[in-house]
Amino acid sequence: MKLLLPSLMALNAIASTAEPSLAEARARIEKSYSPKISYSILDSEWSLYGCKIQKIQLNAKDPITSKIRHVDISLYKPRKGHNGSAVIVLPPTGGVNILDRGYANALCSQGITAAIVSGWSHQNEIDLNFDMHNRAALRALAAVRHTVELLDLFQYNSIGILGTSIGAVTSTLVLGFEPRVTAAALIAGGAHFTDIIATSDESGASKLRAARMKKFGYKNIEEYSQAVKKNVWIEPAQFITSSVNIDSLIISADKDSTVLSKYQLQLAKLLQTKNHIHRPGNHFQVIKDSFFYNKSDIVNFFKKSLKK
Repeated sequence: MKLLLPSLMALNAIASTAEPSLAEARARIEKSYSPKISYSILDSEWSLYGCKIQKIQLNAKDPITSKIRHVDISLYKPRKGHNGSAVIVLPPTGGVNILDRGYANALCSQGITAAIVSGWSHQNEIDLNFDMHNRAALRALAAVRHTVELLDLFQYNSIGILGTSIGAVTSTLVLGFEPRVTAAALIAGGAHFTDIIATSDESGASKLRAARMKKFGYKNIEEYSQAVKKNVWIEPAQFITSSVNIDSLIISADKDSTVLSKYQLQLAKLLQTKNHIHRPGNHFQVIKDSFFYNKSDIVNFFKKSLKK
């Protein structure tokens, strides 16, 4: 099927008349969300750390189509039963990896249940239309909030979130909408999502930028950046207000060109984090080093921050 796209002029015309205010954006996001869920436990196994892993398919309304879609979750439960605390783990671009599973096992071995959000319907949608980013943000937010609904149903009364890279950006959006999430550890994430889209050297973002510039005739990065800002109305960090009371741990990279270091530092400032680890290295180096050198810091942060 041929993809039909609006012209550059039409996209900018729509953006100039339809860009919502912050209050309108919040209302639109909340209206798209339905908390009702159902779930099925597909499989259970034990990890080498003694954690019971339940593969769960969660079913709930898609915030875009209102049709039922699924969210895949791997729930790592302590052998001796949970203490009411749980951490949602959001992987980076590319999906669940050995580091995410390592964090889940480390948390579980310390009595904290970990819920890795493995994926959801339409997660990998690619579209030259800039609204792709708004749809993706709504779906990611709903996937996490539906995971919170599941944990609430399982009687977890203290919930944190651990996000890496794009998982950290999604976590930032969650913090503005989900009051049941009270602690966040964010690795190589950042504020200014539209600027991250425009400047990131991540391969997918780079290819999409090149395709859009060719399709719509943007002459330089500045023109492309302005188009992103006009059309992407969900900016996660803007929903973090003084009323958002979050205990946070930020791990940032000092030489990052995937999520520019300055955006990571701005996120730490915005959250007024008292736990900030600024590591040497680029995006992938710091993601890897955070696991090997700061895993215990992350686990101890959640042990301290989440209520028993």
